[in-house]
Amino acid sequence: MPDQETEAKPGFQGSQHTTVEATIYTQAGDPIILTGAGERDAIIPLDGRDASDDHPSLTAATTEKTLGAASGTWSLMMKPSRVAKQLFDQVVDDDWVDIVFKQHNRQWHVMRGLVDNPRRRKVVSGRGATTETFTLTGRDFGKIFEVTPIWFSVLIDESSGITGGVSLKVFGGMPNVYGSPDETVEGFLLGFLDQLSGVGRAVWKMPDTMPGVQDEFVRNVAFNRDDFTADPRRVAINANYMMPEGTLWQLAQQWSDPEFCELFLDTVPLNFYDDPLAEIDPKDNSMVIRFRDRPFPTTALADSSPYFKLPLFNIPRQAIVGHDVGRSGMERFNAFFVAPQLAQEVIQAGGIDLYLPEWDAGDILRHGLRRFDVNSQYAAANADYLTLSRAQRAQMRDWHCLNPYLSNGTLDLSVGMPWVRIGTRVRIPGIESEDQDETYYVESVAHSWNFGVGTRTNLGVTRGWIGTDSSLIDALGIVAGNYTEPTRAQP
Repeated sequence: MPDQETEAKPGFQGSQHTTVEATIYTQAGDPIILTGAGERDAIIPLDGRDASDDHPSLTAATTEKTLGAASGTWSLMMKPSRVAKQLFDQVVDDDWVDIVFKQHNRQWHVMRGLVDNPRRRKVVSGRGATTETFTLTGRDFGKIFEVTPIWFSVLIDESSGITGGVSLKVFGGMPNVYGSPDETVEGFLLGFLDQLSGVGRAVWKMPDTMPGVQDEFVRNVAFNRDDFTADPRRVAINANYMMPEGTLWQLAQQWSDPEFCELFLDTVPLNFYDDPLAEIDPKDNSMVIRFRDRPFPTTALADSSPYFKLPLFNIPRQAIVGHDVGRSGMERFNAFFVAPQLAQEVIQAGGIDLYLPEWDAGDILRHGLRRFDVNSQYAAANADYLTLSRAQRAQMRDWHCLNPYLSNGTLDLSVGMPWVRIGTRVRIPGIESEDQDETYYVESVAHSWNFGVGTRTNLGVTRGWIGTDSSLIDALGIVAGNYTEPTRAQP
């Protein structure tokens, strides 16, 4: 893998030339909206530059993505014009949208999603002045997983193409649901959707006019598990025999082993890590489900931890117009209790060993007992629960023992950086030396563009550290070295 530290090309500071272009892809077959400026199943570019253009003109656009949330959100605002009014009568929910941020003749496709709400708003002031705006709001493609219910039914409607009696046999036809965390999550998100699609339900057909996609939604989503190691090996506990409810996303998130893994969605090329600053064209982009180990440093891997292989974007200090970061004592933990769910079924004295914590006795004397409890829904693949519990306790210790020394908060940038994505890192170079560098993990990214102002980026960051990556590893070794496994008291 190439060096992951990336820096914006010269010319991105100071005066910027930024634009946003969005494209709507209408769905065919709507029973009411049949006519307008174009037919259904058409392309509607939002790239006008004034009220007389044939295409609507944007005055503002925003996108936002956050780790842990199924879908990102977006909004588009247009100036009033004849074509904007026509657009309000043409677009319905679940029409698709592509949003591209452009900067210095380079472009980044940052979001592909679906419409939730077309809205028209008019305000008449006390002096008779009238302000009218047209807005579209929606979510990215994660919306599909949020709104698709876990629906078991024996209902059949042959005339509509909704065939088939889908029942609990759906689970029986999905062998991947019972397996490692990545297999289970893929089974719930894509396997289940594929089963429903096969009987005419939850097809979510993609518009024929959208570039780079074809046919059904489920055929156009990539499941990326490149950074999931399955170490320690574990399998789902009786997933096939539960009675699920809720949505696909809720079910997948529940079974994603969230204390140890990250599950998030983004619109990025599959080779994004190879060249994080590369331009992104909609036709070359991908809708990706990324499932991976939490990438944070561990004492076992040290500087080989995946954390230090994440894309790292430099942010000049002069590009930060506001920041709000700090540390919280509420994030302090000094005793880590981890046991798989099946440990509840282990009886007599042998079960106690599974619950022995890793703890820092000195920190407990200073700050009291601060427990971190994990009860995973996954069991050891080889039935060696003690080995699994000890390995996972060490992971939890390494990932969270430095919490009181790590900062989190927000960074407000005076410029747009549409190449920055969730699940990456940013670095603010030190004024005098690299010992003053600040590095953060990016958990949320919001881009906004306003007419006359340009593009701005806001980042939600965690795990902030002042110093070099080497000093972070050194500090982790010092704090983690204070943890021990207590001796079980004899009755």
